[in-house]
Amino acid sequence: MNPGVIDLPTIGKASAPPAQPIEISIRASGALSYIDRDLSNAERPLGPDELLNVIRANSPRSQTSRVVISADKDVKYES
Repeated sequence: MNPGVIDLPTIGKASAPPAQPIEISIRASGALSYIDRDLSNAERPLGPDELLNVIRANSPRSQTSRVVISADKDVKYES
């Protein structure tokens, strides 16, 4: 029997899993919090001035970062 050569398909690099979205919660009182899904799913209270810093610090450098905002039904849309 003569040995043959078999060309098997190659597998490319696996794509990185999608990054967790940044989650911000707004309570009826207007209080803000950041939910950290990467660590312990802990909710960390935020002041309005801290919000932008948290988003910048926790988002990847790509333009496809996602921010999920969950708000109480009584929060005004403008907030």
